[in-house]
Amino acid sequence: MIHWSFLSTSQRIKAIKDIWQEGMSADQISKALLNRHGYVSKGAVVGMFTRHRDKMGEVSLRPANGRTGKATSAPAQRKRRKKRPVPTEAPEPLNLTLMDLTARTCRWPVNDGSPFLFCGAEADDPLSPYCPFHADLGVGIGTESERRASRLKGGGSVKNDCLDAATTELDALGVPYDIDWTSKHVHIRYGENREHLHVVAKTPSDCRAHKNERAAIRRDLKRQGYLQSDEPAIIDEPLIIVRDHEARCTSIDVAKNFDKAHKDVLRAIDGCRENCGEEFDQRNFAPIEYRDGKGRTYRAYEMSRDGFSLVVMGFTGKAAMRWKVAYISAFDRMAAALQSQPPADEIEQLRADLNAALDLMASIEKAPPAPEPKSRGTIPPRMVARQMARRQARRA
Repeated sequence: MIHWSFLSTSQRIKAIKDIWQEGMSADQISKALLNRHGYVSKGAVVGMFTRHRDKMGEVSLRPANGRTGKATSAPAQRKRRKKRPVPTEAPEPLNLTLMDLTARTCRWPVNDGSPFLFCGAEADDPLSPYCPFHADLGVGIGTESERRASRLKGGGSVKNDCLDAATTELDALGVPYDIDWTSKHVHIRYGENREHLHVVAKTPSDCRAHKNERAAIRRDLKRQGYLQSDEPAIIDEPLIIVRDHEARCTSIDVAKNFDKAHKDVLRAIDGCRENCGEEFDQRNFAPIEYRDGKGRTYRAYEMSRDGFSLVVMGFTGKAAMRWKVAYISAFDRMAAALQSQPPADEIEQLRADLNAALDLMASIEKAPPAPEPKSRGTIPPRMVARQMARRQARRA
């Protein structure tokens, strides 16, 4: 006996035809195959009839419910219910109080209390406590209806990197545009008369989608005559920070701008540190840590100009060369700005004088107030008259 799992497709079809009789169901065929080829599930039998109905010939299955007809007939198409159109404008609120609400009135609050007032428009769906407009707004961020609700509230809470990339290019060239959210995709109509159309996906597909979108919008702008080159321009400036009166950049910003994974940049830095020598390493590479959006801690580096030049020396391509030039220019500008500032020793002296003045002011404020002189009080008139009389008696 050869087990069913070791049979080829043609052998399985022949085995079914050998034991098949008119009116047999899938369950009966699986039981008949048990003695010849071991256990065969009913689903396996149905699958054979479904996938190879053209090779079965006159062999057919009797449905388990006893209805006539082949079990391999295509299932009936399920009718899709038409979506109820959602109004784009809020209805005029009736400002009903809590006691005025009924089962068919919208319970959407329209104020912050004292007392609470509600929309009061008619609720079409008996299972929903809101009118169609507020029912569409009463969802969070995530699904299509939730994103539409965010846009109706004013937009901006759902971030779209592709849309940001396209509008950044238009803003950089000063091209006026309008954004239409009402269709399946985001439509950007640009030009003086909004005669040109660019379509952007509402949900970016992957982490490189915004870069592809930037290249696509620039190709469209070149075709319309707004640009001379369709290569993506460097609009973002490199991030240069100052640490100990020295210009530095971070490995995170380098990975983002050079379109590389941060782990690959870290691997390049680790390779440079191993071979550059301890003195160069300590002077040009500073290990740091950063946290991502989920609060997880990862390692990174701050690099000086020399360290950056050593790391990106192996990065090739036109885009990489443009970013190298942009970083060198940014380092030069930061170095010129640092040279125009006072020397470090003067800054330290000013900082020390300022701290001394602050300490003096703090000590004056904490000193106890000086005691007030005690008053001697007033002398009674009778005592004054008695002393005057004694003084005159002595003179006499």
